[in-house]
Amino acid sequence: MMKKGVMTVYFSLVFMLVMSFLLVLLESDRLYILRTEGERYADMAAEMVFAGYIQPLADYYSLFGVNHGEKNSQLEKFDDYLKLNITGEGKTKRLFQMAGAIEEVEVDEWTGFKDNDWKALMEQVKLYEEARTIQRGREEVSRFFSDLSGMDTDEPVGDYCRQLESKGERMEAEEQEANKKDDGNTPKDTEIQMEDPRGGITRWLKGGLLELVMGDQAVSKQKISTARCSWQTSEEKKSNVIVRFDRYKEVAEAVKGQNLLSQIQSGVKNQSDQMILNMYIYDQFKTLRNSRPSGRSKDTALNYEIEYIAFGHASDKENLESAVTACFTLRTILNLAYLYLSPDKDADLQRVVQGLSAAGMIPVAGEVLKLLLMICWASAEAAVDCAGLAEGGKVPLMKDRNTWNMSVEQLLHAAAGGGKASEYFKSGTKGWDYHQYLMLFLMLTPTEKKIIRMTQLIENNVWLMKGYENFQLKNCAVKASFSGKIDVTPFFWKYPQKIQYRFHTEYVY
Repeated sequence: MMKKGVMTVYFSLVFMLVMSFLLVLLESDRLYILRTEGERYADMAAEMVFAGYIQPLADYYSLFGVNHGEKNSQLEKFDDYLKLNITGEGKTKRLFQMAGAIEEVEVDEWTGFKDNDWKALMEQVKLYEEARTIQRGREEVSRFFSDLSGMDTDEPVGDYCRQLESKGERMEAEEQEANKKDDGNTPKDTEIQMEDPRGGITRWLKGGLLELVMGDQAVSKQKISTARCSWQTSEEKKSNVIVRFDRYKEVAEAVKGQNLLSQIQSGVKNQSDQMILNMYIYDQFKTLRNSRPSGRSKDTALNYEIEYIAFGHASDKENLESAVTACFTLRTILNLAYLYLSPDKDADLQRVVQGLSAAGMIPVAGEVLKLLLMICWASAEAAVDCAGLAEGGKVPLMKDRNTWNMSVEQLLHAAAGGGKASEYFKSGTKGWDYHQYLMLFLMLTPTEKKIIRMTQLIENNVWLMKGYENFQLKNCAVKASFSGKIDVTPFFWKYPQKIQYRFHTEYVY
């Protein structure tokens, strides 16, 4: 009887030991599973937070970010999503229930679009452009830029300025000498066979370059306010154009000061890193000749958006005027280089000089007159080029006799007040269109200014949508890390206190 009782106690102890061991294993497995599940639920909660991205920002600009402003912060919802996942509230049922509490949940840090020199924004832009498989388009643009960087107009334009200055000085000296010898009784033939076009072209251009180029086309009157925008930048200075062609010193100084082409050529060398940003701007924003970027139609604060990114003025009209002025300046220099090197155009200019020269004019004065007529003709041709671009035409960077628009007779006709600039344009399929010229000027805009103006447009456009009147990009999070503590109550084995687990999770678009 005693032996039987001992055996019973022995087996009871063995049973209890085995059961305790099994319960410890079960509890250990349970706690391990709950810990890994808790970490997974935290990852899921982070995904749920970033699933609440700002809809119009993603729909229209393919940029992803969640609101982390003072009100309705999406990041602050992480705690709620984590509790939902862990406790199985609502329709969510979990196999392993966690008894206990979630404590010390917080957002450790978050990253916005501007952090690290706009790294997050540029990464999303890069992903967007790669998704659009634009490699062929980028190569095409690179080829255009390569053609531009290979052009050399410095030599002919520089030689033009030197010739104009030296011959102008000679003309003044010889005229002074002739005036000393003239007793006032020498008869002079003042018969002029044709009207000097320089005065007429001056009036043509002074009437308003934008009006001359746009003709009957309507110009947008929309304006933008950046007072509430997340970031600010300055606008570009407005440039002047050459509109007087009768004073050789002023013309020479003005031509030497027009270094736009050199700036563009220098900018081309540094565009490899900015090509993706420029192509994103090209794809996403409106211009004069593209009112539906990426095939979408949407209301926007400005109609000429890329013009705004390039020049930064408050109104569509000012930005378009700056774009036209920049294009006019560039085309004037390129046209001048062609005229200076063209034997055919030189013969035409000689004919005009002969028609304008009075008997007794000193020879060097005729040479100066030819050079002044040359810049006058180049400027008139540039106005015609811009008018053609505004209507959707193409203009080659360097022209030839087939792509030159204005004959001498048409120059004289325009000077007399006849016709619109667009009437002299020869439509063709070769050359650059308005967008490509605009991309050249976009290269001159510093990267920081381009990005800030781009964000200003995005904010103003999103504000037009109902429910997003207070949206700001500076409150958008594209990356965040979360941490917290989960208290777990043992189920199979009663520990004296709850077990705590720390978790850390991170999410980035």
